[in-house]
Amino acid sequence: MKGHERTTILLARHGECRGNVEGLFRGRVDFPLNERGLRQAAELGSALRPYSPEAVMTSPLLRAKDTARAIAGACSIRVEEDEGFNNISLGIWEGQPKTEIAERYPGQWKIWLENPERLAVEGAESLDDVLRRSMAALDR
Repeated sequence: MKGHERTTILLARHGECRGNVEGLFRGRVDFPLNERGLRQAAELGSALRPYSPEAVMTSPLLRAKDTARAIAGACSIRVEEDEGFNNISLGIWEGQPKTEIAERYPGQWKIWLENPERLAVEGAESLDDVLRRSMAALDR
C-alpha cells in the first residue's frame, strides 16, 4: 500500500450503567456509568495501553464519555467527541424495559431479535441510518 497510511481502529463498548442492569433499551437516554462500569472502563484503559492508541473517539453520551476518559487517562491521549458515534436513537422504545417492549410490540420485538435491519419504530433511526452516520464519522 505504497503512499497510503494505515490506521488501526479498536472498537470498545462503554462500561455498565443502570440501563444495562435494569434491562432497559438505552438508545440516547444518558445513563452515566455505575461503579462496576467505572471499574470496567479503568480496566479497559489499562488493557489498551500496550496498543499505544493516539486518540479515543466517543459519542456525546455520559456512559461513553466516562469510558473514553478512563482510556484517555490510562493511555495519556486525547478524547474527541463526535455525534456520528452516538448510540442508535430508539424513539418510543428508549428507556423502556425490554420485557415490556416484548409484550407490547411482539411483532416488532421478533424483528428486533431476528432481522433488526428491518425494524421500524416510531421516532427511531434505522440501522441503515446508524451505519451511514457512523461510517461517515469513521471516514473523518
